[in-house]
Parts: sequence; structure tokens; C-alpha cells
Amino acid sequence: MAAVRRVLLMRHAESIPNSTSDHGRPLTERGKKQARDVAKQLDQLDAHPDRIVLSTSKRTRDTLEAMIGFVDSTAQSDEQLYLPTCQDILRHMDSCTPGETLMILTHNPGCELSIYQTTEDYVAMKEGSCAILHCEADGKWKLDTVVMPHRSE
Repeated sequence: MAAVRRVLLMRHAESIPNSTSDHGRPLTERGKKQARDVAKQLDQLDAHPDRIVLSTSKRTRDTLEAMIGFVDSTAQSDEQLYLPTCQDILRHMDSCTPGETLMILTHNPGCELSIYQTTEDYVAMKEGSCAILHCEADGKWKLDTVVMPHRSE
């Protein structure tokens, strides 16, 4: 049986809504909790990334930082993952090699649109959500599940 290509497509956790710079918006305390919660759930699913690519925005970097302990892979920033098109995300998905689990940490609407374009499943990617996808032998992506942060006060 061929080694599976798996992608963890994650939207950043909750960030401060109003800031002088959209690119520089940090996470809220709730957002940090969301990221840790999703990391724990991914750990329980044995969904550990071998490689991570992420947007250059502060909120994606803060999301990854809050997940430290779960995530010990090296991360590479990509400017095109800040307000990405589907093609930007699909380029990274296509770079996933057999046996590899790739985490792509980015923004909406790119997350939702990419999932829909590759699987024809519509998923509302709330802040901090992570879709787990795998590539079939025929090259088609399938949605396995979506991990959502638990509700917090």
C-alpha cells in the first residue's frame, strides 16, 4: 500500500479585531486557548505535522507559537499564504510527499475555498479550525475530519 499524503489545513485562531495593521494583529487570550485546544485534539488523532508552512501574519505565527509542544516541526513562512488564493494553498498541498503530513496555517476565505475546490465539501472554517485531508491514489483529496476548538467562556 502506498504511503499517504496528509494535509492539516488550519485557519489561525481568534485575533484582536481592530488594529492599525491587519497583518500585525495578535491573538487574543481566547485565541491562544483555541490553538492549544486544537493542538491537543490533533495529538489525540496522531496528526503530527512533518513540515509546516504558514502565512507571514502575526496571528498565524502566534497560533503556531501557542501550539508549541505539539508542533515541533520546522516552519517556513510564505507571503502568498497571507490572504491566499486557492492556487496558493493548492501549490503547497501538491508539494506534500507520500508519507508526509503537511500543516498549512493560513486565513479564510482561502481555507474554505480550497477545501471546497479539492473535495467538494463545504466546511465553515471558524477561527482555530483545522481540516484533516488525505490524497487518494487517484490524486483526489478527501476530507477526513475537521477539528474545532472547544467553546470557551
